[in-house]
Amino acid sequence: MEQLGFFDDRGPVTVLVVDDDEHASAVIRRRLQEHARRYRVLQRSPAELMGGGLPPTEIDVVLVGVRSEHASLTPLRWLSRHAEVAVVALHHGEGLDDSLDHVVTGAQDVLPFVEASTQRRDRGIRSAIARKR
Repeated sequence: MEQLGFFDDRGPVTVLVVDDDEHASAVIRRRLQEHARRYRVLQRSPAELMGGGLPPTEIDVVLVGVRSEHASLTPLRWLSRHAEVAVVALHHGEGLDDSLDHVVTGAQDVLPFVEASTQRRDRGIRSAIARKR
């Protein structure tokens, strides 16, 4: 539980949103910026992430938009090999049948995009960071 105190003892949590759907990225960015908790939100497309790497600033957690297509798992695989950062997969789709694939591919948690309420998303971010630490 002391790891969760990390959030109360510091400034904004830095979140990198990685999604090839610009609308979905904008929705998540706006929700995080409007949240009572202080989030600093950065954004990259999957191609920008894998071509240029993580931004030079310290990232606390990466939110990766994934779909049922196999190709959408590529950023998760890249992150699992190239970065020591907490990762939460935001699943765009009807079901979470393949959520195990996302966790196996390097995400600490999987949240359905449509159900990612502020409270649930916040809890997912906090627990992913704590587990990664």
